[in-house]
Amino acid sequence: MTFHNFNTKTLLQILLGMVLALNFNQAWSFSTQNSVENRPKIGLVLAGGGARGLAHIGVIKALEKQNIPIDYISGTSMGALIGGLYAAGLSISEIETFATHIDWEQILNDNPPRYYLSFRRKQDQYGYFIPGEIGMNHWELLFPSGLLQGQQQYNLLEGLLVNSPIQGKSIDFNQLKIPFRAVATDIESSESVILDHGNLAKALRASMSVPGVFAPVKINNHLLVDGGITNNTPIDVVRQMGANIVIVSDIHTPKTKKENLGSFVAISDQIISSMTTNNTLAQLATLQAQDIHLIPQLGNIGAGNFDQAVKLIKLGEQAVVQQQNALKKLASRQTLPEKTTSAPLIIHRLNIHNRTRLSTTMIQEHIRQPLGEEFNKTLLDTNIATLYGTGFFQLLHYEIEEHQQQNELHIYAEEPSWGPNFFKLKFDLASNFYDTNIFNLGIRHTYMPANSMGGEWRNEMQFGDTVLLHTAYYQPFNDRHEYFIKPFVEYRDHVYRIVDTENRNLYSEFRLEHQAQSFGVYFGYNLSQQLNVSLKLYAEKGELALGPKTSAQVKTNYYDKITALELSYDTLNQVSFPDRGTRFNAQILNNRESWSDLPLAQEWQMEFSKFHSIGRHTFNGFFQYSDSDNNSLANIHSFKTLGGFQRLSGYAEDALFGDRLIFGRIKYQYRLSGNTSRTLNFPLYIGTTLEAGNVFDATTADNKRSNIDLNKLLYASSVFVGLNSFIGPVYLAYGYQNTKNQSLYLYFGKEFY
Repeated sequence: MTFHNFNTKTLLQILLGMVLALNFNQAWSFSTQNSVENRPKIGLVLAGGGARGLAHIGVIKALEKQNIPIDYISGTSMGALIGGLYAAGLSISEIETFATHIDWEQILNDNPPRYYLSFRRKQDQYGYFIPGEIGMNHWELLFPSGLLQGQQQYNLLEGLLVNSPIQGKSIDFNQLKIPFRAVATDIESSESVILDHGNLAKALRASMSVPGVFAPVKINNHLLVDGGITNNTPIDVVRQMGANIVIVSDIHTPKTKKENLGSFVAISDQIISSMTTNNTLAQLATLQAQDIHLIPQLGNIGAGNFDQAVKLIKLGEQAVVQQQNALKKLASRQTLPEKTTSAPLIIHRLNIHNRTRLSTTMIQEHIRQPLGEEFNKTLLDTNIATLYGTGFFQLLHYEIEEHQQQNELHIYAEEPSWGPNFFKLKFDLASNFYDTNIFNLGIRHTYMPANSMGGEWRNEMQFGDTVLLHTAYYQPFNDRHEYFIKPFVEYRDHVYRIVDTENRNLYSEFRLEHQAQSFGVYFGYNLSQQLNVSLKLYAEKGELALGPKTSAQVKTNYYDKITALELSYDTLNQVSFPDRGTRFNAQILNNRESWSDLPLAQEWQMEFSKFHSIGRHTFNGFFQYSDSDNNSLANIHSFKTLGGFQRLSGYAEDALFGDRLIFGRIKYQYRLSGNTSRTLNFPLYIGTTLEAGNVFDATTADNKRSNIDLNKLLYASSVFVGLNSFIGPVYLAYGYQNTKNQSLYLYFGKEFY
């Protein structure tokens, strides 16, 4: 009995203790949970402002250090970019690494690095330095909807988000790690558009689309541009999401005072910034007592100063530190969620959305992502850059979507909206302020694509010292454009002014006019984007006329049938003031009276140029050689010239004539200012050259073959100032060969490789 009472009592005590403990634990748990659920919801607002928006990275870094929870994010333009990446699950350290290491200037340029351009597009750049082109369709002139179409931005953002937990897939933005909204502007209605679902990369791209600079982005029925026009600091948006307390990272630029509005640039900047400043001030006026207003002290750092990324991030951190007392009350004991590791992204299907006249197989041939295997971002980026480098696309980008538990890779290809006829302008000028003034103006028309294989019809016209009329049809034979044929017809008329180099002070000059009509065909093989081999078969009929156009003019006529085998290699990083890469060309030409005859003359030509840079210092070595076994007049029209800036400086342009040529040049140039890769930047250079070479006749007076005599080389040098301007290279130079042959030079639109 006693034993039974003891056990009953003990059991009752244990049960009572368990109930009390359970109630206590429940109460404690409820209290803790309630403290989290009932704490104010905090919304972070990230304003637009170009490069100044990189300060947001520092703001978020500092907020994390102080354990400030962020429940919602809204952003515009650069604020949308930083906020969207963070909301998608990228760590702030990853975003900082991206911002401080990315080539921002390449991102602000639609074209991929020149390495990725097809060999044909590389050659199209020579001589045509003026940027942009005009389009035509049904006799209506058309223009691009922006200076940039956003090619690089699309693929950069997709690539970043592929590495995030959402893996670049379309999603409701409430399902992101942090609920997010991007703000854009409908260009038709001029109303603000809040983007809350869909492809995040596309939404960010739309929010950043500065009108006139970037082409608008179409989402659903909206044509969207930069949200800064209507709501640059979207405080109201984050409140609508549910925020009780708003933290604003305010980077707007104060209005310029009237005493500083003395230039067109300053006035234009004031007009543009006023659109964003006015709506920013209206939003800031809605801030309440509990809200936190962060103002990074960015000073005179402009919207384009992406090279100040490290400094901007630091200034963003400092803005949070200055408000740390106000922020302490918002700190939470919650630890930040660790970055989750996503499962490997396996691509199961490939869909090509072809909105061009090219064949879908041509596009698909360039996309090498294996199906059923892990997504290879590096491979796809290379594939897209190579395909875009063919020149047929306005936009070429990708999206990844999940459908029925399988990942689909979607490739979107759009042709230029201002085609299919494209016109490009050129002009060049060369003057030595004395006996040489050469000017040419030209236009090039391309109809492309002429068919689904990527055929092109090309026409060129040029007037001035060189008259040129040229038409050609370029037709690839396979989807990768390796093999091609190009028939052509050409008329050329060039006037040489032959200066007596021994008596230049007497202004002794002869006029030599060379007219030629030719037609023929190229058969070519592009071994790679850098290497091409071709066989050219053509007939040329021409006339050489020496002296003024009078009855005393001496004329010589010819009619040749020529075969030319050519090998070309091109890895220059740019065509205007290149600072790295190699350019090589070698040709063997045979001149026949008929196609079945043995050659009357054979000619060899070779040019080699190599550029290498160390920082701002660029070194260039150039060598040219041309020789012939000609011992008759069969090749009388195929003479070579030297003279002019960087071609035996000091002499007049094309002052030296001969059948054979040898020439070498060493060049050094130093970039004084600017950046070679910037789209809206014009680097300034100074430099010098050392040159040696001469021309020689193929035969002696007694009709014997002559040899190139290195003892008869002429030596020259030059110093120059160069500018990589919006119309191409500009040079002001002084060249010296001897006291009789020295010149000042002014060159526009001509480069020296």
